[in-house]
Amino acid sequence: MSINATVSGVIDQLFANTLASGLTLSKSATYTSVAQGDYTPLTGAISNTETTYSINVIEQEFTGRDIEEAAGMITETDRKVLMKPISGVDPSDATDDRITIGSRTMQILNVSQTSMGSTNLVWTLQCR
Repeated sequence: MSINATVSGVIDQLFANTLASGLTLSKSATYTSVAQGDYTPLTGAISNTETTYSINVIEQEFTGRDIEEAAGMITETDRKVLMKPISGVDPSDATDDRITIGSRTMQILNVSQTSMGSTNLVWTLQCR
């Protein structure tokens, strides 16, 4: 078994809350991917297509250092959300996407990827 497969397996267990007995870090969420559709000149409307995915996420606060180093791009109310990549969703095109955790729906402002070689392991979302 390769190291990428081993690390990916540990991450799968982490997000499934099966890594260690009694350790619950992730929670259920809904990821809504928004794909811009065609512009209709007659109505001035753009028809968007939304696709939802049930996922598990780990929600965190940004540290004071994160906020300070971001020079205003991250606010104290922003949330850091970790999730496993979704097949078919392009993280570089996620600025219209949303994530719902419990009763809170947040806009995704930024996505960074953590990869090991060609294996995408975790996405880190900045949500507001």
